[in-house]
Amino acid sequence: MTMKAELNRLQSLIEQLIARLQNERGLNQQLRNQLATREAELARTRAQLQDVRSRMEGMLAQFNRPTDER
Repeated sequence: MTMKAELNRLQSLIEQLIARLQNERGLNQQLRNQLATREAELARTRAQLQDVRSRMEGMLAQFNRPTDER
């Protein structure tokens, strides 16, 4: 293989690697965005769950209060 042919082959490989790297970076950013969105959803769900739990505990506490027997 001639030197020029070898250089062309190497340049082609480098271009392929650069394209692959750019694609991987894009995919990585997309996955990071999805993760951030899911983490935010999880935080909201946890807050809602805590709110419902607190309300339920309040309701149960009302039922568990000793009644005034007069």
